[in-house]
Amino acid sequence: MKSIIRQVRQIPSVRAGGGQARNVQYASARTGSGKWRGMICTFALLSTLAASNAATYVSGSVTGTWYKTNSPYYVTGNILVAQLNIEPGVTVSFNGDYVFEVGGVLTAVGTTNEPIVFRRNASQGWEGIYFNYSPPGSRLECCVISNSVNSGVRLLNSTADFENCTIANNSAGRGGGVWADVAQNDLSFRNCSIVNNSSSKDAGGIYAAMQTNRLVLQDCVVSGNVANPPHTSYNGWVVGGGMWVIGDSTHGCSTIMTRCVVSSNICSGGAGEAAACYAYGGGAILQAGHFSLENCTFRGNIAQSYNNGSFSDPRAYGGGIELSGGAFFTAVNCTFSSNVMGAANGTYGAGAYIEADSPASFVNCTFAYNSPEAVNAAGSSCNVRNSILFFNNGGGAQVVGGTKLNYCDVQGGFAGTGNINFNPIFRSANDFEISNGSQCIDAGDPNPAYNDAAWPPSLGAVRNDMGAYGGPGAANWIAGAAPEIKIQPAGQSVCLSQAAQFSISAAGSLPLFYQWYSSAGSLSGQTNATLVLSNLEKSDAGPYWVVVSNVWGTVTSSAAELVVYDACIDLRMYAGLTISGQPGSTYVLSYNTDLNNTSGWVPLATNTMDSTGWFYLDMDSPFSPQRFYKAKLKQ
Repeated sequence: MKSIIRQVRQIPSVRAGGGQARNVQYASARTGSGKWRGMICTFALLSTLAASNAATYVSGSVTGTWYKTNSPYYVTGNILVAQLNIEPGVTVSFNGDYVFEVGGVLTAVGTTNEPIVFRRNASQGWEGIYFNYSPPGSRLECCVISNSVNSGVRLLNSTADFENCTIANNSAGRGGGVWADVAQNDLSFRNCSIVNNSSSKDAGGIYAAMQTNRLVLQDCVVSGNVANPPHTSYNGWVVGGGMWVIGDSTHGCSTIMTRCVVSSNICSGGAGEAAACYAYGGGAILQAGHFSLENCTFRGNIAQSYNNGSFSDPRAYGGGIELSGGAFFTAVNCTFSSNVMGAANGTYGAGAYIEADSPASFVNCTFAYNSPEAVNAAGSSCNVRNSILFFNNGGGAQVVGGTKLNYCDVQGGFAGTGNINFNPIFRSANDFEISNGSQCIDAGDPNPAYNDAAWPPSLGAVRNDMGAYGGPGAANWIAGAAPEIKIQPAGQSVCLSQAAQFSISAAGSLPLFYQWYSSAGSLSGQTNATLVLSNLEKSDAGPYWVVVSNVWGTVTSSAAELVVYDACIDLRMYAGLTISGQPGSTYVLSYNTDLNNTSGWVPLATNTMDSTGWFYLDMDSPFSPQRFYKAKLKQ
């Protein structure tokens, strides 16, 4: 008997209710004469399925390994770590006011795509990660530590290495992000972000009291931290919006900061009936010990002091940085810009304030757009060389106090060897590389020790260029890039109770920060590149967009429209086959997707023919681009 072969073609899907057609292939059987026969229409209501990992509940003493497959780990009591390894992708969620104490060694090494997350559960707080006299060896990499009410990280006579970690949105009385009292061994942070933390008094971002050891910060961002957020909450002096580091001059303790950004931090002096209401160090206060800063940026920090009571002497010191307590300080190739002071009875050094007992040296630095003056030195132990001090104090005095300047470009002029008074011709108000034609090119100290080492960013010949992008340290600058959105979020059409997902792809200097918005305002907790909305209601319909930011700038995505239908209906068309043959004989129906493949026939069904023929509905046909059918007598 002849085989009966029918070809299956694609036909489009149809969505009822005005929705757009889904990009799914459907099919129907076609007769040899070209007419459509046996078309079966089926309506299916769409649904969404969700899956999640099993949760693990933990408390007390822990050891061993925490696995991603058992995540999230819900903490139901205080934790004491003896020896613990945490896998990438694990989330540690605290169900109450519990502490994660490390008495032994903690190894928490995530990846960029699968960070390890420590956070509160819902509205509950937690007490942070507490290293309590723990031995050396703890390492945290690609971890996110957030929403603690007792510092994100605390270290008491302990040390640890942090790399590619984000410590954000934590709070405390002192050291909202990090609190450290370390007597031995170095404490290091590399490629870390300490952002948006707060303290009810001092050191919104980092508090560190060091002794014989070193504090190392490399390629870190300390931004958006606040000391004493509501200025009426504490009455008295307040220090360190971003950082407060106390060294030890006797032991020569060193703090080393390389390629760090300290920006948009706030230190608010107290108010009311206090004996003083002073603010010290909007960006940082560095006290005692030895401090070395290379290729660092202090930008947009604020030191402010208020008075609402009978005491009338609010003052502010060091918008960008304040040095005190015998700090031995050197800054090379650093920028201090747009730092601001605010106090009714005196402001001192918007860029930097140096107390009389703290010798300081600034080499190849740039001070620009600070308000008021760039540098204020209480004594005569501050030396500035090969630097630019321009556009500060509204064009008024750039320097106050006993500062010595040589080979510097100073607005309004200043006595000293090699000083000049010319517009430096910055690339822009936010980019302090100098342009061709600037009088600062080849105008620095001619001593070969200060010679330029990289072109660009240096210009001209080998002699030192004034400013942060001249001299040997200019070769260590890493150019920062503002965020740029590469793929915009796309609109979504879904139905009641379903889920929607918006995603973007952004580029720019890391770390990038995300905040999603709707017409109702910012969406709490939605701070990733992907926004997931579940169990949708009609009121959720409308535009959604995201703001992406880093320390170099901000960009807003286009708005993506969410449409929520009452119901979604898909019209699917299946292959309905009517087969005729010899009654009483048994036939095998097979299909193939490529007639050139003679061995590609796949049996579908077997049936004994009756007098009315055989009707078969291929339920898999909508999911195949094309199918060919044949029916043959069973052998």
